[in-house]
Amino acid sequence: MGFVDLLNEGETEEAWDDIEAWGGEGFNLPDPGEYVFRVNSMKAEKSQSSGKPTLVSEFEIVSTADGEKTSHAGSTVRDWRSLQPKKGCRQRIKALMEACGVGFEGGGFDTEEFLGTEFVATIFHEENPNKRREDGTPYTNARVRNERAA
Repeated sequence: MGFVDLLNEGETEEAWDDIEAWGGEGFNLPDPGEYVFRVNSMKAEKSQSSGKPTLVSEFEIVSTADGEKTSHAGSTVRDWRSLQPKKGCRQRIKALMEACGVGFEGGGFDTEEFLGTEFVATIFHEENPNKRREDGTPYTNARVRNERAA
């Protein structure tokens, strides 16, 4: 890690004091429904909360599942899948592999094979009971499930 300079040339630290922290206002979660997604990134890393291996992906919304334009096209959804050797975890990984046409070889898979692939899935909203906004409203996440081939 290194120093990150956030001030533009000529700005003073007082300019930083005038900036209000963003509380999520104006951010629109994609509506629940069926969408075509494209895999933009995927990597295996340790979970920040548990320290256990996790597959972290970014999926871009391409269109609705029936190919119609959507105002959410171009929006991205982050996805976390546990890499623990448990039944539910492995089923979620396998569903995504099959939807994207990625094979299981040598005991695993290459995350780069997912990049650029498209699949259809369902978005639903899930409230996080452990996280609240400053105004007390629950923090809501968009979740991707029910993956299948596009």
